[in-house]
Amino acid sequence: MRAAKPAHASTTRPSPKLPRPALQVPVLAIGGDSGAGRGLEPGLSLQGFADNVTSEVIANCGHWLMEEQPAAVTRLLEAFADLVHAGWTPHTGET
Repeated sequence: MRAAKPAHASTTRPSPKLPRPALQVPVLAIGGDSGAGRGLEPGLSLQGFADNVTSEVIANCGHWLMEEQPAAVTRLLEAFADLVHAGWTPHTGET
């Protein structure tokens, strides 16, 4: 027996062959160092979608970052926001 698809369900998927423009804004990727925290993998996976990725790993933390280490996540978010505010400029693709 097959489950019926909801009327709003998409039956098409984007082609991986289509070029996508990279995000031109700073991106912060945070992972935990234990369990399903994924370590640096979130940042590595985002590098294909963004030009400016900062990766951080929180110690003694799994998948539920804000629940397991809220103070550490808050510190990282505040530090990242300060860096962006202090001088981020859009990437032009020129060196």
